[in-house]
Amino acid sequence: MCGMEVFETLRWEDAEPLSAQESSELDRLAAASGVPVQDLMECAGWQAARWIAAVSGDPYPQERRIGIVVGLGNNGGDGLVAARHLADWGYAVDVICTGAEERMRELPHGHLLRARRAGIPIAISIPSREVLASTYGGGVLVDAILGTGSVLPLREEVATACRMLNTVHARRLAIDVPTGVDATTGEADGDAFQPDATLCLAATKKGFRSPDAWGDVYVADLPIPRSAWQELGKPRSVDRGRIVRIACPNDA
Repeated sequence: MCGMEVFETLRWEDAEPLSAQESSELDRLAAASGVPVQDLMECAGWQAARWIAAVSGDPYPQERRIGIVVGLGNNGGDGLVAARHLADWGYAVDVICTGAEERMRELPHGHLLRARRAGIPIAISIPSREVLASTYGGGVLVDAILGTGSVLPLREEVATACRMLNTVHARRLAIDVPTGVDATTGEADGDAFQPDATLCLAATKKGFRSPDAWGDVYVADLPIPRSAWQELGKPRSVDRGRIVRIACPNDA
């Protein structure tokens, strides 16, 4: 992928947010309309890769690595797809799993196997604080751990991972929802991942209350049929495969 993309801006008041439950229902309606979750995951990961490449700067120095930290569910699957595309575009990418491989859901585990076959380095546990700092200091760390699946308080192993990631002097990015932030209420665990920017998938989330917990917020369109949006009773804020930056009310 050549050149750094410049994303359009969407006003905060024009972005219709979804709750965690509405996001899950939208996925179900998409599947019922003929777009299965595996198709949405592939597109979500590709959109995330586009966004990571753009907000990480271009040209991105080869000596700086991108670490994508993945959970055991679909948010982790999105991150694994993103890692595969970034590696294919020439970025130095690693995958860091937050749990044992055999505990992963079937679909994200399939993407883990694809990433491994593509030669992407995969760690099955969070490295030490020192290794994280030496490997990703000045680089990029991506949170693809829980997404809308965050349940507070965080499990201790996830909280520990987030605490360690937050200490690294890297550009920190989150896919869909920062781990440890409730997508519906905005309540944040004391150990929540602290991103510089978040890419929401399909729509912003009702829990976005302040950039303090989310950083700069972007939204990526996904191939969800119009009929699914209509049945959900929500308008589509972003279309035609676009990624947009949300202009918050307090933006200058």
